[in-house]
Amino acid sequence: MDILKDFKSLDKFSILYKLSRSIFDIFLRIFYRKFIIQGLENLPKNKAFIIAGNHQNALMDPLVVMKSLERPVFISRADLFKTKNLFSRFLVFARIIPSFRIRDGKENLKFNHDMFVRVAQILQNNVPLVIFPEAQHFDKRHLLPLKKGITRMAFTSETNCDFNLDLQIIPAGIYYSNYFNFQADVKVIFGKPISVLKYKQLFVENEARANAELRDEIANELKKCIIHIEDLNNYSAYNTCKIVFQSKMLQKLNIENKGVNDIVAGQATINLLAKAHEKDASKFQEIVEIANQYSENLKKFNLRNWLFEKEKFNSIALFGEFLAFLILFPVFLYGFLNNLLAIQPQRIINKKFKDPQFHSSVRFVFFTFLIPFIHLAQMGIISLFTDSWVVLLVYLFSLLPSGYFAHYYYTFWVKYKAKLRYNSLQKTNKKVFEQMQKMRTDLIDKISENLTN
Repeated sequence: MDILKDFKSLDKFSILYKLSRSIFDIFLRIFYRKFIIQGLENLPKNKAFIIAGNHQNALMDPLVVMKSLERPVFISRADLFKTKNLFSRFLVFARIIPSFRIRDGKENLKFNHDMFVRVAQILQNNVPLVIFPEAQHFDKRHLLPLKKGITRMAFTSETNCDFNLDLQIIPAGIYYSNYFNFQADVKVIFGKPISVLKYKQLFVENEARANAELRDEIANELKKCIIHIEDLNNYSAYNTCKIVFQSKMLQKLNIENKGVNDIVAGQATINLLAKAHEKDASKFQEIVEIANQYSENLKKFNLRNWLFEKEKFNSIALFGEFLAFLILFPVFLYGFLNNLLAIQPQRIINKKFKDPQFHSSVRFVFFTFLIPFIHLAQMGIISLFTDSWVVLLVYLFSLLPSGYFAHYYYTFWVKYKAKLRYNSLQKTNKKVFEQMQKMRTDLIDKISENLTN
């Protein structure tokens, strides 16, 4: 592999790339329900910078970050480039350059020298570089230890320019309301720039220490842009507390539940619990036990915390919802049946992935590349029964909206059944229901005690 030759066009303008980007941006907007970006003012203008993002979701993370940048270059695993086939050519077109690890073979580590040289050239041309320094995705709201590659690239780029590059590293927190589902919310927070230049003297004196301290600063700043639960042993309890205490924390911070404020409230709750743990381990353990017991009961009765934010769901209102479902069922059936060919292959393929973090990536690939052709093929089948272009076009343009309707119909139906289970538990097993209510109230009260302590 000749890095300098094979990847010589990564930072060049390409009209085909620009058009492809525009198409991807449209599909991303359709694929996600909400797309919120904060901190764009932290991206340097006319200056070299590296985006350092947390890795949450396989293929989707690069696409999500890419939406905020003009034409970034990405660092990825070298094993993706093993064979020179159509896929590897697509990776080069997508502006991805390989990074070699020991698992890729010791004999291949020599290619990293040319990769660092090429990266330095890219940064000198003021083209942003994107790297996910955890080097693996993780399905928990927790930042894994950062690998040393990002600081090596930063210092190599600066030394190649005699520390005149003034390279900045921008932490980027990526947050998905749901890792797997279609129409989830995605939020990106760009943090404050970290100057590599301020480590110049330390790097001259002690390279290893400079790399370690810069890596620590990147990790600390990145944690400010995400919800980071440090204590993985009590991860479930922390996550339950974050969900249960969300409304109370928003109220305490005097902010509305919009934009990235849910992340701000989540961070505050996690930090509050961490301090409570340090201050009094026994009291913290009480919180953990209540949270875990409450969570187990929610799973046992197939309920969600949002249901307990209301005392009861009105029976008349529920009956009205049922009538609406009944009336709209034919529309749901139309959307479901006409999008079955687009949905079912995704489910079959996703079953083959042991890592569920790839599921939304598979859905997006199908959504972007295959569903338009599947819909056109279905229109072709309908054309066997009618010669009317009006009918055919109406049918074609009804497929995607009706698919959306079917998705939301099913989502609201699931929530409707949850409301019925909630009311049923309240009537048929009042003792358990009241116990769960008390657990939730006790949990909020015990967390609240730490607000004033």
